Amino acid sequence: MKINKYGLQWTVDASNPNKVVLKQGNGFTFWGKLLMHPVWGPYIYIHSVCGFVNTNNVYEKKEYLLLAYQWFFVPELESMCNTKQTRWYHALHETHEKSMFRQSEDTWFVLMRDLLGEKQVYYDDVFDMFFPMFNWTILRLDNVKTSSNTYHSDVALFIDNNIYEQLPEQWTIDDIYNADKEYQDEFRQISEQLWYNIAEARQSGQPIVIFVEEECLSIGSIRCIYTEQKTPYGMTLPIIIPYKEGRGYI
Repeated sequence: MKINKYGLQWTVDASNPNKVVLKQGNGFTFWGKLLMHPVWGPYIYIHSVCGFVNTNNVYEKKEYLLLAYQWFFVPELESMCNTKQTRWYHALHETHEKSMFRQSEDTWFVLMRDLLGEKQVYYDDVFDMFFPMFNWTILRLDNVKTSSNTYHSDVALFIDNNIYEQLPEQWTIDDIYNADKEYQDEFRQISEQLWYNIAEARQSGQPIVIFVEEECLSIGSIRCIYTEQKTPYGMTLPIIIPYKEGRGYI
């Protein structure tokens, strides 16, 4: 699939949702996982890059980790997302009664099975979907205590009293987002900044230099640079070079 996003054309291969391939032009290649954000919908959680390492003019393809993981939103991929998470995404955007929240000391919570219309919801099922919205002062998932003597393993969505007071009587997940908009927007900007930086560098003709790291069991992580370079054969390849050789960064 070819798409235009962040001011550039990209190619996306999501045939394996757990290892999505994102390419910019014919060079930079990123790997990630297809997920569903509860507010903004389908996105690729980009965690690594694929580049070539030149050893004595022999180019070996290797995977390196991004120093800061990134989000790449692709609404066109909704049909390829996890069907359960897609169903939950739409359920979260339907209206709900404020009265479904219960109070627990200075916080309020709603059981995930009630919110998502499921008989049972497990923590692992919802973690991938909700972890992008974690702001530990106002939003968390946890086992809940529903009375002084009774514990249940139900997973619940918690909000603090300030967020609760801002919710209308008929609310959706967008209302929780709006009540925490400054934090959520700032986090999104950080998590998408790489794509804007790449577009700016392309437009200005500047080299693109991205910090990555290689996991090494003996000495820990080794920082490197992911960039583009012409080979002796006239081809331009995305390559990995030692950190000391890099100039500038994005």
